[in-house]
Order: sequence, then C-alpha cells, then structure tokens
Amino acid sequence: MTTTSSSIYSLVDLELEDQDPEVERYLRSIFPRGPQDFDPEVCDVPVSALHRDSDNPQDPQVSLATTSVPPIEHVIPEFREQTVLPAPVQALYAMPHMCAELRISAIDLYLELRATEVSLADGLPPRAHADGGSMATTTDQLRVLYSYHPYTDAERARAPRLRVADDTAQTPTGIGAIKIPCANGKHLYLACFYTPEIPATIVSPERMRQSLGCNAYHAISDFVGDTSSLSLVDCTHCDDPLTVPLTRIRGLLYTDPLIAPTEPERSVSPPVTDPSL
Repeated sequence: MTTTSSSIYSLVDLELEDQDPEVERYLRSIFPRGPQDFDPEVCDVPVSALHRDSDNPQDPQVSLATTSVPPIEHVIPEFREQTVLPAPVQALYAMPHMCAELRISAIDLYLELRATEVSLADGLPPRAHADGGSMATTTDQLRVLYSYHPYTDAERARAPRLRVADDTAQTPTGIGAIKIPCANGKHLYLACFYTPEIPATIVSPERMRQSLGCNAYHAISDFVGDTSSLSLVDCTHCDDPLTVPLTRIRGLLYTDPLIAPTEPERSVSPPVTDPSL
C-alpha cells in the first residue's frame, strides 16, 4: 500500500523507576523539553517524528521534527491499574492505616484492643500481633520470656529504639525469647525485646525469616473465616517449611496464644537461632 508519508514514533515513559539515568540524560539532550514542545495537560513527553516527503524510499529528503504523544495511561488505561492486595496481606500491614483512620496512637490502640477484645484480655496467655511493617519483636509480658536478660545501663544505651506504627519510639529494658505456636505441633523460639512501655506483643515476620535463615516468607494464605497462616520457606535452620497460624482480630493478624515457660525454663537458654540472642 502506498502512502504519502510515514512516521516513526518512540514512546518514553519517564515515570518508570527503572529508567537508566544515562539513557534519560541522552534522551533529554537529544529531545530537550520546552513549552513549545508539548501541552502538559494532555501530553507525556516530546518524541521525535521522522517522516518522508515522498513515496520514494530512496529519497534522501527527510525532516526531523518534534511532536507530542498522549500520556500512556490515555493510550492504554489498564496499564496503570492498581493491584488490589489480598485481604490477609492488607491485614498484615494494617496498623498504620488504623491509627490514621481512628486518629489514635498505636499505644492507645493496643490498650483499647486489650480492654475490649476478650481473646486479648489481661490474664490470658498473650497473642502476638503479626505486623508486616515491624523489623523487631517485642513484648510487655515478662511471664512469656525464656532466658530473660535485663539490660545494664551500658547495654540499654546501645539497645535499638523501637518505633511503633505511629512513629513513637521506646527503648527496651531487656531481651529474652518467646515461643510461638506453629502448625502440626511445631513451634518457633524467637528473640524478643522486653519493652513495658509498649502494651502489646508484636512479632516481625522479617525477624522470623532471618531467625530461621529463610529465603522468604510466603504471602499469607487467604482467610477461612477469620483464620489465615504465614509460611516460612526454604529455610537453612529447619528441614520443612514452617507455618504460623494467624487469626484476624479487629482487622489485625494475631498468632495463637504464646507458650509461656515453666519456672525451670525461665533461666534455661532455648534453642534459638536468632543472632540477637
């Protein structure tokens, strides 16, 4: 088919985060942006248009001009659709959003949960909040800590400051280990700070992964009722994948009740692989 002109267009999406900086600098030097180049309301980025003035493909008379194209989302709307995360994954990272929506601090929210949720009440074996944003594990319950070591003043000065979901920070007063129930009668000992100023037990899936030398922890399973699970896979310190049952309470994920030590176990070092101990 014969045409009077043809064009070659190149689309460059400058919003792509993996754009090579050298490529971008080259493109901007070749195709400098200016007010005359494109309409910012409807165009994404100026590109080059190379067109022939005749039907003869051997014709050397060509011109190089600057033109504009619509934003890529106008061309392919579905390209930028946001993925909806599964409900259990949202629950794993829900704490900051809940604090913002309720306009309440994380500490006050934990106190309110303990006062209103029967399964989280004082006097019962504590459940641990599985917080996907946490990088450390902590509790305010001495009774669940194995091999507890209170910090000296010098040790506490070097201890990490723990930030909760509303960004307030507290310094632990000691460290021990908690025993987390897993599926099929298994369990996991995990290094745990003692921080009485934070009225909750919070476990970090990332710390679980590091403790067992796992390459990853799986996206948690879908809800069956209000229960779910988190699996640690490809671990160097255990033969099989380890699955932690989780229960949704008020939009957050909690482990089964922790296994407290007997009196003789309080001073015995558990088989913890976590390097924090």
